[in-house]
Amino acid sequence: MRQYLFYILLFIFPLICKGQAFLDSLPSLQEHEILLLGENHFGRESQDMELDIISHYVHSSQDTVVVFIEDQYSGNYFIHHLFETGDSLPLHSYLRRCYSTKAEIFLKRLISRLYQINKKTGRILVYSADRVSSENDWLQTVHYVLSSYADLPLTIQSMKTDIETILPSIGKEQREEKPEFIKFLKQFDRNWRRHKKDCRQYLSAYDCDFIDQMIKSHTKSYDVREEMMCDHIIDYYKPNRRFISINGITHTNKLLLQYYKGKYDKKTKPLAWQLNNRRNSPFLNGVLSIGILPTSIISPETKINDSLTIPEKNSLFLNPQIPPKINKILKAQKRPVAFLMIDSEKYPEVFSQFDGFILIKDVHSTIPGNDPRKDEY
Repeated sequence: MRQYLFYILLFIFPLICKGQAFLDSLPSLQEHEILLLGENHFGRESQDMELDIISHYVHSSQDTVVVFIEDQYSGNYFIHHLFETGDSLPLHSYLRRCYSTKAEIFLKRLISRLYQINKKTGRILVYSADRVSSENDWLQTVHYVLSSYADLPLTIQSMKTDIETILPSIGKEQREEKPEFIKFLKQFDRNWRRHKKDCRQYLSAYDCDFIDQMIKSHTKSYDVREEMMCDHIIDYYKPNRRFISINGITHTNKLLLQYYKGKYDKKTKPLAWQLNNRRNSPFLNGVLSIGILPTSIISPETKINDSLTIPEKNSLFLNPQIPPKINKILKAQKRPVAFLMIDSEKYPEVFSQFDGFILIKDVHSTIPGNDPRKDEY
């Protein structure tokens, strides 16, 4: 038995060492720097890698690690409630109400894991940095905040009633902004500013500040989105902290928006560029960007009906964000997880966009098969 145990340890030990060596090879993170982790959404192993990286920085410094996620700004209210009270039900309800099933599962898993890391260390803060693109989400969230108060003066109660009046006419998703919502938002903003004294008297400082920011954070414009995410991240900057942001890889290119499919104006710069170049950014010339991408995606088995089942499928995943020469180097490592920090002198054109890449073999999709709610959270 001891002999078998020896061989098992002999096999496992190099894997542990390689994993530890990989994390130790990550760049150090100073308080004027921010690490952007660029992902292809909905990959379980990719998300696990991000969590391992965050844990590494939490344990390698005594500073608080601030993690930004690509969730609508409204999510901040429910994340704050979870981290303050341990109550996850409002967050789960918000995610189910405002997101597709696949996005709900993906975000719930991420936030829950971050919460567990914070529970053990007490040194993680999590914020949603994205715009509020959904009118329904905006209305439901602000209404939820105001409804948490039993007694409100008529000035604030009337604003809550205005939300209740317009809410039935606003669908869950629209590509174009509804004129009636834009009109409502302008009026709500005027009333909010007019009755600011009452709001500050009856609502908590956190709730007042949150609604202030919600008013500013609604847009469907992709061009405004990049600047808005940058503003949100800058707003949460404080000294003696370490900063990490998890975003789709499109946002984490330090030079340009790739493969934007007509959603963006050609002059629009991605989040990473804005954080790295804007004069008011505390991360001026301090952005580190690492792309985390799969070589293949494993989709779960899906039962269509009693006689038809689509089996689990492993599909090759193309990574156009990784230049062919860098992709070749990563694949030549022949490891389940390949890692490369870019040499700025050897590959200056690549380094201008990304500081490094992580290539993960065989990533399982978190997009559900037949049992959408039964994933691990």
